[in-house]
Amino acid sequence: MKVTSIEKGYQISFDEKVENGSILFVDTQPAKTSQSTQIATLNSKDQDIQYRADKKARRYFILEKPNGEQVISAERILNFEGTFNFRDMGGYINKHGRQVKWGQLYRSGDLSALTEADKHQIEQLGIKWICDLRSTAEVATNKAPEIAQIPNFNIPIGTAKNEPAEKQKIRFTYR
Repeated sequence: MKVTSIEKGYQISFDEKVENGSILFVDTQPAKTSQSTQIATLNSKDQDIQYRADKKARRYFILEKPNGEQVISAERILNFEGTFNFRDMGGYINKHGRQVKWGQLYRSGDLSALTEADKHQIEQLGIKWICDLRSTAEVATNKAPEIAQIPNFNIPIGTAKNEPAEKQKIRFTYR
């Protein structure tokens, strides 16, 4: 199941044929909850669903198959004014068949130009800490702003082209 942002909501498309009687729900949490709203009962002919909604809150779509199995998906790329390529890493399946949970791990480009609205949006996502993988020279040039009470750790994984190689021992504790 793939969720794509469209002008007035979302388009939900299915990679595989949907089982008759599958039910599609929407929620602001990445799981079916008592607050989930049923938006469609699908049959095998339904391949695309358009869901009209404002985009003030993050939306997750839950497909519940007749056997009770659930598939969760959301728009992967989140729109921000001050950074690009901010995306939810949820939904990816590893080589052992386990899936990254939606709404738990995000990645993005440089955060130094975030607007106040962007900062608020990050707070609403429930992010617990930020791991900045840029070189120390990049961080010194474009420092990321403080966001509420979210700790920001710089853990350089390389050096900039014009930066002397650094040897760093990194140790931090997350509580």
